[in-house]
Amino acid sequence: MTFQRARRRSQAHAPALPLALSILLLAAGPALGHGTGAVIEVEPETVTAGGTVTVVGENLEPNDERILILTGADVRLELGTVVTDMEGMFSLSVTIPVHLPGAVYEFQAIGDETLTAQLNVVAAPGSLAGTQPTVGEPAPRERSPFELGLLVVLATISLGVGVLLVVRAERLGGRATAGH
Repeated sequence: MTFQRARRRSQAHAPALPLALSILLLAAGPALGHGTGAVIEVEPETVTAGGTVTVVGENLEPNDERILILTGADVRLELGTVVTDMEGMFSLSVTIPVHLPGAVYEFQAIGDETLTAQLNVVAAPGSLAGTQPTVGEPAPRERSPFELGLLVVLATISLGVGVLLVVRAERLGGRATAGH
């Protein structure tokens, strides 16, 4: 076989080389044992503020440290750190603060990735936390005659400049197309 034939044959296989390397790199990725299907769950899923829930983590890495946070619209409560056991599990009882308004909250277990579980909180009976303050629309702003006059002058100047720019653009645009 001549040198040119061998060279053509190696060039024909060149596109397959990156594909083969990609497959090898994907196959050489880390083996996943614990940690696949990792979840956290909250029991019960609905609680009255002041009540207690249990947050459970499963299928995590053994001896994995997680920061546990409860978040809501205007709430972020750091609940501390939990460490999984040798089977990749944790369980923590959490008392929901009585002052929390009724809403949907989210537990987050933050580690290598963030796992989440929702919690519905019902406002405690007699609590003001569950009521929304009524807010009316602000009163319209009263403008002085000087401010109104200034706004009219500025609007008139803006309108004049806009008309001037449009007229000028039309004149210049007409010349450019007439010359071709």
